[in-house]
Amino acid sequence: MCKVVKKAVQLGFSPPANSSPYAFLDLAFKLVETLVQKCLQCLDESSIEVLMEVVSNYALHDGDANISRMAIGLLYTIANHIQRLESSEEEIHKLWLGIFTRLRSIGCDKRAEIRSTLFTTLENIIIENLETLPYTLWLYIFSQLFPYLLQHSEAKCLQSVTENKGSHMVITTPTNVATPNFIVVSGDPPAHRSRFDEETLRKEREEAVRVHAEKDWEESIAALLTVFAQVFTKFNEVQKEDEGLRERTWETLLETCTRLIKCGTYLSLIHISEPTRLGMISYAVFCLKKKKTTKE
Repeated sequence: MCKVVKKAVQLGFSPPANSSPYAFLDLAFKLVETLVQKCLQCLDESSIEVLMEVVSNYALHDGDANISRMAIGLLYTIANHIQRLESSEEEIHKLWLGIFTRLRSIGCDKRAEIRSTLFTTLENIIIENLETLPYTLWLYIFSQLFPYLLQHSEAKCLQSVTENKGSHMVITTPTNVATPNFIVVSGDPPAHRSRFDEETLRKEREEAVRVHAEKDWEESIAALLTVFAQVFTKFNEVQKEDEGLRERTWETLLETCTRLIKCGTYLSLIHISEPTRLGMISYAVFCLKKKKTTKE
């Protein structure tokens, strides 16, 4: 079975000579999709690990966004299957860790629509398995998974802001940005060009790309914080084992919000409620909004 899975990867990512780069991508992915939907019950733990790796590679492949989104859905299906396995605790833990590690990688994808799909799927997987996830996995989720994704998104957003302030970084202009019909960009230059010349158009394109990228990463940060907070709330409702994880996770949330507010880029604090005593921990509700950026 592993040989079939690996063949599907080879066919999708390394098509035969004299064919287009993505000629067999859809066909190979359909094979992987069939394996996940029809054959999971027949696979042992090692084959499931190989299948997870293959599916995550399709999710990260930038050839077709629809395939990437469907691949994320297949990881959700695999996660539901892991929940029903009757293997040893060690094997189950290994598979769960494999799922979350791969979801973390996909959460750093450069495409905003893929990140959005990933965050929704991640929330569903965690919340649907609240009562079955072992404490060691909760430790990974709150101490590594969410903090890593937030730090990555912050770094990418900060990079976009730095580029806007005249950094030496080069912005690549996408080829699918439409060119106004009154701009001549090829052939003999006209004697009298429009008030927009090619240099102006290039700068406007770069600015549009930068603003769009910054907005996308800001939205990712907001979405991640929302998912993080919702998962933490559900965790408090059902999990009895603690060992200080609640306090550490609450501190992480507060530190993240404080850092985002202090940096002056993403969020501003508009309201804080009175602290509410819940058990041994005092909680407060923060109301945040995205700061409006003004051009200098």
